Amino acid sequence: MADNKHTPPPQDPWPLSPSNEEVVDSAHVTFAWEPVEGALEYRFQVAGDSTFQQIILQEDLPGDKTSYGPASFQADDQTYYWRVVVRTDVGWSAGERVESFVAATREQASLNMARPDDDERMGPFPELVRSGSTEIKAEFTGRPEYYEEEEAEGVEHEGVETAQITILAGIVLVIIAGLIGIVVVLYNNVEQTTRRMVTGISGYPELTQLNQQAESMLSNYGIIDQENGIYQIPIEQAMELTVQQYSGRPESAYSSELPLTPAQQVRYGLPGGAAVSSDTSDVQNE
Repeated sequence: MADNKHTPPPQDPWPLSPSNEEVVDSAHVTFAWEPVEGALEYRFQVAGDSTFQQIILQEDLPGDKTSYGPASFQADDQTYYWRVVVRTDVGWSAGERVESFVAATREQASLNMARPDDDERMGPFPELVRSGSTEIKAEFTGRPEYYEEEEAEGVEHEGVETAQITILAGIVLVIIAGLIGIVVVLYNNVEQTTRRMVTGISGYPELTQLNQQAESMLSNYGIIDQENGIYQIPIEQAMELTVQQYSGRPESAYSSELPLTPAQQVRYGLPGGAAVSSDTSDVQNE
């Protein structure tokens, strides 16, 4: 072996299975790990503690081996720890990659009693859905193969049928959807009522201003075109004068020679644009 005082030790092999305290048949446990390039020798170890102070199994294996077993342990539901260290031309690895398993009976191992994080990215939910589906098929069809599949998946009846749970869950979802719909309708009604209230309070400023201008034009006196003798009088007075004009007053008394002043219009009760002659006080509508 060459001088390797300044060369770091090789990396440990990655333990593959069993892992994460997987429940296994203690009478037939097979271990597997990833190979390490340049491996000359592997040392396989099983211990009763994670620090490997209580080693209960150790085997030296050639560098082309990537598995060991089957090995046998007591079915005592105890957690065991295992690792593989490797020797290359630079020495032995540190042995820091450790995995674990639970030694159980064959029946317990067949129930797949692994921890929820064992190869389950979504936790136990997919397994629960699958087992529930199997139980529903068994209940509704009565076919024996579904009951056998149910037993293999470890489905145990506990007094509450899966079908009942499924129906109850569907009812709860319908109720929740209905409540959401009611909330949406109430929100829309409140929003519309609030909009109407705000509109009623604030009104439309432009329309209010136009109404005020129109009311001012219809109820006040003013000068429209003084040069041509056109003046503004209240609408009610203009209507009365119009009625008088068509009620038979002689037109010969009227003349358009001299425009009336606003004071004269008030005096004679005439609409804007009226005029009088220079030699009479009678008026004529322009």
